[in-house]
Amino acid sequence: MFDAYKGGDKSSGQLIGIIASFKTSLQSLIDKNLFWVLSKNEIDLNINDNITPTIICIGNFPPAKSAFSPVISLLITICFKSMYGHNRTKNFVAIDELPTLYIPGLSEVPATARKYGISTISCIQSNAQLEDTYGNIGAKKIQGTLSNRFIGNCGVESSRYASSIFGKEEHTIRSTSSSETCHSNTQGYHTTQGENITIHEQELIKPNEFSSFDVGFFAGKVVESDSVFFQEQFKEVSSYDKHFKNELLKDLPDVTKVSNEDIIANQRKIEEEIDLLLEYM
Repeated sequence: MFDAYKGGDKSSGQLIGIIASFKTSLQSLIDKNLFWVLSKNEIDLNINDNITPTIICIGNFPPAKSAFSPVISLLITICFKSMYGHNRTKNFVAIDELPTLYIPGLSEVPATARKYGISTISCIQSNAQLEDTYGNIGAKKIQGTLSNRFIGNCGVESSRYASSIFGKEEHTIRSTSSSETCHSNTQGYHTTQGENITIHEQELIKPNEFSSFDVGFFAGKVVESDSVFFQEQFKEVSSYDKHFKNELLKDLPDVTKVSNEDIIANQRKIEEEIDLLLEYM
């Protein structure tokens, strides 16, 4: 795009086409509120710092998902890279509804983060959603780097994949047979006995079993454990902490009050700075 820009009038047609393509893709990101949120360094993204460890919670907004998802993916990517480093506070990254976000190189993140004491938690509704965002190969790569699995009630396609995780076990079936033959010349009987052993494989957990899981019931696989596989009914948090109550979430407090005029002025200031940069190119 910059080459077309430097070409002046000779490449004006090419430049217009490139700008139109970019504008279509970036239109949803040209939002004054996003400009305001991202224009000031108010939060240190080095969240696993030993002196000031932090937890950052970023929420999506379904009606504006197409605009927010790329920004959230960008922030998560930056956080991941800033967290890499030895001798830091152990931390975690938990992503709910992972298929709603596209994070470049995500398949490499869990293994890399693990070396630095960072736990990666990814939650998905179905394999189909993950494949829709990351492609068939990309989804398999992501699933392959996640060591521990917790699987609840799921659909048909996902249940087949879940069943394959637990594998199969061999069952031995023994059967015996006996036959008796009468010999007329000797006027006696001859008895013949035989034994047949059949070995066949059977899924540890059949695919249709996952669709019957109750709320809170999970089957899973945990590495580096005395019992690799498990099936358990998980208790509610209140069972462990009597002070915990399921209450309606309260609105977040206003940290900084800002007017709409301030937000618009901030966007104009950024646009003017960009125009100034282009003048020097």
